[in-house]
Amino acid sequence: GNFKVITGASQSSSFGVTGSGTNPTVNITGNVSYTKGGSATPSITTGTGIWTVTGHLDFTNGTLTSTSGNEIILNGTSNLVGNSVTIYKLTINGRGNIVTASGLTNVSNTLTIGGAADSNNDTLTISGSVQVTSTGTLTIHGSGTDLINGSGTLIMRNGNLSTNGTINV
Repeated sequence: GNFKVITGASQSSSFGVTGSGTNPTVNITGNVSYTKGGSATPSITTGTGIWTVTGHLDFTNGTLTSTSGNEIILNGTSNLVGNSVTIYKLTINGRGNIVTASGLTNVSNTLTIGGAADSNNDTLTISGSVQVTSTGTLTIHGSGTDLINGSGTLIMRNGNLSTNGTINV
């Protein structure tokens, strides 16, 4: 099902969901989103567990603290609306899934396209900006065709590029 963090119309203090301390493994078969009703900003702190999402990730109207060690795996065809969030480790893996990223998404550790050495074709379509920060790595692997395309920008900030196949530019 869907995972929503909602603040009410009269709520003025922050409201959040935190995995910090318990570091859960989370499997969401639907979408992740925020609804901001008042002046309070809804937030999610991941902890170091793995969060697997089959649906959309929409960080509009909320914040994300992706704890060091956390991995977010997108394993379905989905939209990723970044809203200037920083994700520690982001993996796009599935059975021919297409992830469309809009807004600004920062990846501070590893961005992996084709998360398993399989023959599935995984695609990251960028209409905003995806930035792999200075200590990060972009990894593309699998025996299928894994693509990065779109009208947006992929920015590598002094990071590393790793692949077990061919890169065509």
